[in-house]
Amino acid sequence: MRRIMALLLTLAMVLSLAACSTTGSSTTQATTETEATAPESAATEAPTEAAPKSGGTITYRIQGEPTTLQAWSTRNSIDTVILNITNETLLRYDNNGDPQPFLVDSITPDKEALTFTLKVKQGIKFHDGSDLTAEVVAWNLNYYKENGVLTGSFYGSFVNAEVTGDDTVVIHMSAWDSLFPSALARTCYITSKVAFDTFGVDYLAANPVGTGPFMFASWDHDEAVHLVKFADYWQGEPLLDGVDMVIYTDETVAATALQQGDLDVLPVSDYNTAAQMVNNDDIVVQAANLAGTGYTLCYMCNNAEDPLSDLRVRQAFSYAIDSSVMGPVATQGYFIESSQWCAPGTAYYNDQIDGYGYDVEKAKALLAEAGYADGFTTRITLQAGWGEDQAQIIAQQLAAIGVTCELNVVEVANYAGYIASWEYGMLLHPMGTSNGQASQLAANFKQGLERGLGVQAFLHTDEVNSLITEAIAADADESIALFKEIAYKVFMEECMMETTVLTQPVVAYTSDLIDSGLYETMNRADTLYLAWLDR
Repeated sequence: MRRIMALLLTLAMVLSLAACSTTGSSTTQATTETEATAPESAATEAPTEAAPKSGGTITYRIQGEPTTLQAWSTRNSIDTVILNITNETLLRYDNNGDPQPFLVDSITPDKEALTFTLKVKQGIKFHDGSDLTAEVVAWNLNYYKENGVLTGSFYGSFVNAEVTGDDTVVIHMSAWDSLFPSALARTCYITSKVAFDTFGVDYLAANPVGTGPFMFASWDHDEAVHLVKFADYWQGEPLLDGVDMVIYTDETVAATALQQGDLDVLPVSDYNTAAQMVNNDDIVVQAANLAGTGYTLCYMCNNAEDPLSDLRVRQAFSYAIDSSVMGPVATQGYFIESSQWCAPGTAYYNDQIDGYGYDVEKAKALLAEAGYADGFTTRITLQAGWGEDQAQIIAQQLAAIGVTCELNVVEVANYAGYIASWEYGMLLHPMGTSNGQASQLAANFKQGLERGLGVQAFLHTDEVNSLITEAIAADADESIALFKEIAYKVFMEECMMETTVLTQPVVAYTSDLIDSGLYETMNRADTLYLAWLDR
């Protein structure tokens, strides 16, 4: 079998992890230091860079079996990593995390008219040979409004999309939403209308038809999803022949496969994996410049039988948790310190949100005041492979105030069912931060949501709902100020959650994969259509 050698080497790799103390430098950085201290030699000639060449298929690790590849229904990380290659969105986030035109040439807002006008790029084709047109764009948006998994979070003010010219789509809103461009960058992967009309929606759940650089070829269930290059890709024919999305449920086995040459790309969820490989000259360990995940401990606020429905208990937990150790211990240095869903220095960062601080005695006093002087037993629910080190640290820290925590580790394919409500206790959630704090606050704390983080667990107060409504209708400066106020109420006043650390997405890949752009700015942006193998 293809993974026998990988499995045989797993034990050796686990042992080497324990001895590793490297902190987050990349292969490229290590090479630069060596070159800087090496003696100069007049006889040494600069190496000749190899020219890009076509051919070859890379293997790309996914954690498990996809649940659906239907563009309007997908939500979990396994599905989206595939759709990010086969399908594309109308807008895409730039290096600063701001949405920019991608499948459209422009987006023009008109606050007075309550419209956004899109100019659709010409000459873009779907994998089935059909054209991307204004009609197709409008149909995708209208269909997502009615059927999209996140329509309640992002399309609440969307009325419809209307074709007004050969390349023009006008989006009509019922109320102004300054964050709607972010929705177009993170939702509604554009899909062929011809494929939908010909085969139906169920077909697309297993056969995505998009505009991306690689197109769906086949699905070997419980093994791999196979993609092949789309020769008519609008940014140029890809150099690689294909991408095989191969299932490795165990990251240690996947890392061994990468070192053995059986795997080419490994998105890292366990930072110990990155630390173990960072000094391997045959592997590039790349950390994104922008934070991709805000690990967030979410408290059950709406269950009256749960002690965490008492604000004092939530505050006690936050005082008992020392978030400052999470980054160094759990991420091997790939982190940014923050107590909210954005990094210091960014537009929506609120300097007044600095967490509760670490104070065990104050935590004990608050628990006693709430009637839990002897503590109680609770639970931390989390996604397999995401934050297990942090969950163990949190459990140890809460034990110091008499609270016993059980860990409920949920497989990736089933995790989406816990996002809205985790029954009791806490959810350690890897909140995506690439689309900005304002977008996430609006998407999860408005009233009347059917889907979203904590929609059945958090408090959705009239005050916060009014502030969100006001913020998305406001001009830029006022909107920023209002979202800072919203963040303070959510993180501090109501203490509904605690951001433990912002982490940088990390990928490890074979050093002979060139020009991939993998994780250079964030985990959803790459240049795989330019990638090639120097083999």
